[in-house]
Amino acid sequence: MFKKKTVLLLSTFSACLFASSALFAQKLIVPQEIHYAGKVYKLAFTAPQNRNSKRALYEYTTNGEAVEKWSSLITVLYESNSKNDPFSFSAALVKSLAATKPEPISSVVIDNGHVLMRSVYEPDAANPVYESNVSKSFHGAAACGGLLQFQYAVKTPPGEDQSAAGKQATLKLVNEDNASLAVQLRDGDWQPTCE
Repeated sequence: MFKKKTVLLLSTFSACLFASSALFAQKLIVPQEIHYAGKVYKLAFTAPQNRNSKRALYEYTTNGEAVEKWSSLITVLYESNSKNDPFSFSAALVKSLAATKPEPISSVVIDNGHVLMRSVYEPDAANPVYESNVSKSFHGAAACGGLLQFQYAVKTPPGEDQSAAGKQATLKLVNEDNASLAVQLRDGDWQPTCE
């Protein structure tokens, strides 16, 4: 379904999100669409919670894109009844990103009770595009009694100049765009809606 890097990033989040236990009894209201970055993203894939799991994954695409062929993607990872705090979540996220191969250019910080993550994957033989990801975590009551990770990802094709200098110039632009996306997410007003 996803390219290797996206699967690794989602696995990273999953490992961090799903290692916790019960605390609250609220429930996430799953939106059918999300207005973000000047676009309307519609729910395209769901791996919902069931009786044996408190975990759920929701993916949103825009412009009718299939989830397998996205150019930009919103992923909402949710675990109900989690008591994972920002400090333990950020530590687990840093550890998981460092273990990801190839390791992305990344940073993880805690800001105002949210864990903010930035990562950029460079093209390789299996994935010929740059993948830029930013995410913001919500905890406790702000996450419907659990832990929620809101992730925004964008793919960027490599530049025409494939020399070492050309690749560095493209990577610099992707990193600058990633920093801008991170500020937009940090300062944005999106938040989970709870029952």
